[in-house]
Amino acid sequence: MKTIIFKIRVAQDHIQQDQDNLNQFMSKVNVVNTSTHFVEGMVDYWSVIIFYHELDPTSEKNKIKEKKFSISSSEPLSDDEVQRLGTLKKWRAQKALELNMPQYLICHNAELISIAKMKPTQKEDLTKIKGFGDLKQMKYGDEILNLISA
Repeated sequence: MKTIIFKIRVAQDHIQQDQDNLNQFMSKVNVVNTSTHFVEGMVDYWSVIIFYHELDPTSEKNKIKEKKFSISSSEPLSDDEVQRLGTLKKWRAQKALELNMPQYLICHNAELISIAKMKPTQKEDLTKIKGFGDLKQMKYGDEILNLISA
C-alpha cells in the first residue's frame, strides 16, 4: 500500500484547484482509506492522506470503472434536479458535521449533481456513478436513496 498527502487550501482562490487535483489522483488509484486533519497557520488547509494501491490497467474491474456515469457541473439542471441537489447538499453538510470531516470526503459536488440527475432507485445504481464505490454505497446509500425518494 502507498500513501500520498494533499493540502487542500481553504482560501477561495485555491480550494477548487486543490480539490480537482485530489479528485484527479483518486480517480486513477484504488483508494483504501483516507485521513484528514485541519491545519491552522499562516495558510489554513486540510491535510488529506490517501492510502492507496496502484490500479492494474488490465483488470476487468478497472475497465468497468471507466464507464461510470458522470455529469458535468456546467450542465443545466431541471427544477426538480435543483431541488434534489439542494436536499443532497444539506444532507452532506449535516453528515460532515456529524462525522467531523470535510464535506468533500463524503461526496463531491459532481457526485451529488450526478445523483440529482440520475435519480437512482437502488443502492446498486449508486455504484454506477463516478466516485461512488462499494464502500461509499454501503456507508451512505440508504440515506441517499431515502432522500431521493422523499
